[in-house]
Amino acid sequence: MAAAEIFTDHFKKLVTHMKNYVDLTTEELCLIEEHFQVASFKKKDMVLTKGQVCRHTAFVTRGSFRTFIVDEQGNEHISRFALEDWWLGDLMSFIDQSPATLNIQALEESVVVRISFEHLEELYFKAPVMERFFRLAYQRSLAHLLVQKSELITESAEERYEKFLNTYPSIGQRVPQYMIASYLGMTPVSLSNIRKKRSPVRPS
Repeated sequence: MAAAEIFTDHFKKLVTHMKNYVDLTTEELCLIEEHFQVASFKKKDMVLTKGQVCRHTAFVTRGSFRTFIVDEQGNEHISRFALEDWWLGDLMSFIDQSPATLNIQALEESVVVRISFEHLEELYFKAPVMERFFRLAYQRSLAHLLVQKSELITESAEERYEKFLNTYPSIGQRVPQYMIASYLGMTPVSLSNIRKKRSPVRPS
């Protein structure tokens, strides 16, 4: 049996993603299957709550999630969305096995392929190529966050929205507009005005 045939659809998506960064042998593919597991979440399920330790890092194969913090006034601030082909988790909490500073919630029926901290350490030992893969994946994630923070300071609201649509082209139909506004660092009214300006004028 070919190595790819032993994987479910969700594992195949994970492997396809990994092969964009590293080459994998048949033995390494089998080790990945042994150490990762599939997990499902319902809409509004909390994947992680501030103060908990992030026990898993996860690859989204279906659905969407939001990562957010809550300020002292109880207002939510979304720092990230994770859709298909994105990684999910509180990176610092996972690496250090320390209390999380972030909250993560499913926005719709979702499926991930995830690995625990302990299993990842074991996988690093058995398949060293995974250290290279996750180093590249973490670098990409951190670079994305740094760019996002820079854009909040240096770019206009219109520019941020345009780049957001390029990064998440399908999200407008899947996520409430007030959440998108929170992610972009603007009010829902400001986002509504930007969207109206972008809409084509209908003939009278």
